[in-house]
Amino acid sequence: MGGNAVSAEGEALLSPGDVASDRIDDAVRRVLRLKHALGLFDNPYRDAALEVTAPSEGTRLAAREAAEKCLVLLKNDGGLLPLGGSPRRILLVGPYAESNDHLGAWVQSFAEPAGTLADALREEFPDWSLTMKEGSGFFHEDPALLAAAVSSAKQHDVIVVAVGEPSTLTGEASSRSDLRLPGGQEALISAIAATGKPFAVVMFNGRPLVTSAWIDSAPSVLEAWHLGLEGPAAVARALSGQVNPGGRLPMTFPRSSSQVPIHYDHENTGRPATVSARMDEDVVDVALMGPANTDDRYTSKYRDLPLGPQFAFGHGLSYTSFHYGELQVETEKLALDVLREGQVFRLVIPVSNTGERAGDEVTLLFIRDRVASLAQPVRRLRAFTRTTLGAGATEQLSFELGWKDLGFWDNEGNYVVERGDFEVYVGGGMDGCAGTVLRLT
Repeated sequence: MGGNAVSAEGEALLSPGDVASDRIDDAVRRVLRLKHALGLFDNPYRDAALEVTAPSEGTRLAAREAAEKCLVLLKNDGGLLPLGGSPRRILLVGPYAESNDHLGAWVQSFAEPAGTLADALREEFPDWSLTMKEGSGFFHEDPALLAAAVSSAKQHDVIVVAVGEPSTLTGEASSRSDLRLPGGQEALISAIAATGKPFAVVMFNGRPLVTSAWIDSAPSVLEAWHLGLEGPAAVARALSGQVNPGGRLPMTFPRSSSQVPIHYDHENTGRPATVSARMDEDVVDVALMGPANTDDRYTSKYRDLPLGPQFAFGHGLSYTSFHYGELQVETEKLALDVLREGQVFRLVIPVSNTGERAGDEVTLLFIRDRVASLAQPVRRLRAFTRTTLGAGATEQLSFELGWKDLGFWDNEGNYVVERGDFEVYVGGGMDGCAGTVLRLT
């Protein structure tokens, strides 16, 4: 990173007398201690031939597997994806069709090129007829490009629309006031939808985007982020069905740029716009789980937006389906002193793959502290696990909640765990979770 030891004109701004020698010695000692602890002095002279100058087959495979796990299937109406069946004519449109900008922000000049989605699709679908049309630039609309894409769409069996934010719009110093797709990309999606042809949208981006203008007209949407060196190959394999997407959104996708900030772990409001539900004989506010209570004018909501986000934190679909059984708790009550000594609440829940293909299920565990000395979020994610299940398979998942999971930091910087009831929700996302109540006495 940069510093201010030298001015723009090259003049030294620090002299030897400006920093005490013992301060410099202390800084150097800490660096040397760390290097020694890491074993860097055990064999300091390395074979120059071992320097990695290009990705190996092994590192590429690892990069591809990581990219495949990051894919999030946002929508798949009618099971359009994966694109199986006999060879067909496929049209790839959008500014990301032939772009190799998949490495994201903060990429150095010596990075290996990632290739393009077009190249990856050619390799994944060798017997299919593939055509590319730009349709729209990243930052501008072009009626001629749009018309050419629409005309070509009518001659193809299925269309893949590759849109998103280039890496120049992500990372440091890249804040945006408008979170919609830039340029003419929304118009491109709408125009492709108007053709009546089946199509899937693939989004490459580094932040949550607003999709409300076109999401209802798109049968299938795959969130691909900036996946790195093997990103295009990972996307192609997901489109073909070689990979079953199992990722979940690590960020909430708002309905409007004006809905920001929006996050799953917000504090409760005095008049939440949700209906209470009963759980274990107690009335609890189920926050985002309950149906909207929008008939009451004076509840916490936007009057011009549906309740909640477009896609909630933890959202993600699959080419298969999963079912959760009954949530079982080893003990529903523990004493505070016992918890402090290392005892835990243990929870078990079975999850089954009820579909016809193998897939990954990400199971999330949320808690809510019903009453605390400081206002607590409506939910906090305390654990998650990713399970690969074959078609028809069932696995028992186990979770533990202990001292580190049930507390919070007070205003004096102390970690505090307080007695009381904790709601626990376990499932494949924010909604439809199995719930129970744990009591700390």
